[in-house]
Amino acid sequence: MKKNKKESKKLISSSILLLGLFSFFVTSSISVNAEVATLKSSLAQITVTGKVTDSRNNPLDGISVVVKGGKTAVITDAKGMFTISVPDNGTLVFSAVGFISSEVAVKNNKVINVFLTEQVSSLSDVVVVGYGTAKKKDLTGAVVQIKATQLENENARSIQDMLRGNAPGLDVGFSASPKGGGSLQVRGRASLTASTSPLIVLDGVIYPGDLSDINPNDIATMDVLKDASSAAVFGARSANGVILITTKRGKLGKPIITVNSNYTMNRISSWPGLLSPDEFLSWRQDVRYSMRGYDSTSKPGMKYFELDPRKLPNGFTVDQWLGLSGQVGADPVSIWLQRLGGGTGMQPVSIESYKNGTPIDWESLILNKNGMQQDHTVGISGRTQNTTYYTSLGYFENQGMS
Repeated sequence: MKKNKKESKKLISSSILLLGLFSFFVTSSISVNAEVATLKSSLAQITVTGKVTDSRNNPLDGISVVVKGGKTAVITDAKGMFTISVPDNGTLVFSAVGFISSEVAVKNNKVINVFLTEQVSSLSDVVVVGYGTAKKKDLTGAVVQIKATQLENENARSIQDMLRGNAPGLDVGFSASPKGGGSLQVRGRASLTASTSPLIVLDGVIYPGDLSDINPNDIATMDVLKDASSAAVFGARSANGVILITTKRGKLGKPIITVNSNYTMNRISSWPGLLSPDEFLSWRQDVRYSMRGYDSTSKPGMKYFELDPRKLPNGFTVDQWLGLSGQVGADPVSIWLQRLGGGTGMQPVSIESYKNGTPIDWESLILNKNGMQQDHTVGISGRTQNTTYYTSLGYFENQGMS
């Protein structure tokens, strides 16, 4: 009986061991079969052909076509065509300098045509120099960049207003002209007689005109080249520095319409005021008296030559006063005003207005105490696959203060 129990235990143990070994081999077989199936699937190669074009549908040659995660790579020919072997579930990466990289999943497609978009340099990462663009971190020259987006709230009426105080090392003067403006000097005056104005380059072309003719609302960036590196491209004309002006460009997408309108009233904050007619004549009398040389011996009374004939001293008559210039019988007041006016005398209209008690109010005629200024700009920009456009219409009026 004991012998039978031992044999039963051995039989049960052997059965359990056999079941365990069978389960292990079945599981291993399933795992290996799955790995083999996956490997076969990844090794299934197909030949893919296609064409690479740009935004204008022009073929692009030299475009790198690489299998993502692999070592297979080709480049496009002069017609933009390519042929490459790739797994049917792989991904192709298209890249080239100046274009945005593109990834396309194959998905068992044997023909793949790709359109690459040109890459526009970011203004925040690069600056414009005489020979192109460069990253700020790689730039060794003295270059200052001013972005129009930073000055949108300043409502600058001229380019000088945009540069003033925003470009270290650039001295910007002032102009009383209604058009605005002012002189420009990079790092001070470098010559006593020659011109010290920097060279102006507008969109890559040397600009010979007046900066006041350029609408500040059309400017995207301005780069001031202050060191000798600017002479590498522009030569001796850039000895006083270079100001590179880049205008706005259209962006890909729907057309963008911009409207900018400003209306300003200018007033004189402080004005000393002009002399009254009597004050002016008294000042003019002192001026003429100090300028004239008197010979009282040969011409007694010559010291009264510019004196008001209505205020002559006792003992010196009006006829004597008129006789100093040989004009006896003429109107004393008119002769007096002519004497105070100098060699040509005062204008007849001024003499008549003074004698009639209606002097000309030169302050009102010269000054504009409420000078209106208005600036309006309307622009439209955009970009399609074949065209990039930006156009604007501006109106500027400044009545000035005089």
